[in-house]
Amino acid sequence: MEMIPKRYETVADIPADEFLPLQKNTEEEREQITAPSLNFIQDSWRRLKKNKAAVISMVLLLVIILISVITIFVSPHDPTAQNVAYINLPPRIPGINIDGLNGKAMVGGELVDKYAQANVPSNVNFFLGTDGLGRDVLSRLFMGTRISLLIAFIAALLDVTIGVAYGLVSGLLGGRVDNVMQRFFGNLIRNSKPRCHDFDVGRLRTRNFFHRGCYGHHKLDTNGTYRSCTNNEIKRSRICFSWIDIR
Repeated sequence: MEMIPKRYETVADIPADEFLPLQKNTEEEREQITAPSLNFIQDSWRRLKKNKAAVISMVLLLVIILISVITIFVSPHDPTAQNVAYINLPPRIPGINIDGLNGKAMVGGELVDKYAQANVPSNVNFFLGTDGLGRDVLSRLFMGTRISLLIAFIAALLDVTIGVAYGLVSGLLGGRVDNVMQRFFGNLIRNSKPRCHDFDVGRLRTRNFFHRGCYGHHKLDTNGTYRSCTNNEIKRSRICFSWIDIR
């Protein structure tokens, strides 16, 4: 026979023997943190490892930085040294006998050993060739990489120091100070963009813009008649259209 559960009108009517005792460690086990305790750096690294693209990019960046630092002390050639006798040499890599990588190039339809013509010693090789001034392209590539990384680090440092401080002052003080600081910064950004001719910046997205600028190589003149645009006007209009697309 199935037991029919008893119904009680209120909780106070339930007898004590109907309750089961609660174990003392139940709440402690429920509130216990099963995952290991991680600090901010450990948690950030754990999240970063889940993003495969970010890990690959970080490894490539570290390799580039390492190569840039090493080539400060060890470089195939002097990146600034010029030698007019070695101008425009093709790449030559020792041990590789493949046309284009063995110092030979096509001249007048014939394969010519450019290194032999320039009397380059057999122990002197340019892995990426030379430029129009006889400078080693690979060494200049390393030097350019160092300069690019240096500019990027300086820009990031200025952004973290000056930019964060500027934003903190603007946000904390607020009011007129915030408005003045933001308008000043906005004017700097606006003035750094290309200026469009023949129309007001405030009317970029109106129909007048397309009539007053060079659109379709024709332009609405001040007297209301269309005329052909000059080359300079067409170029400047293309710059303005590119700016609008970016915005």
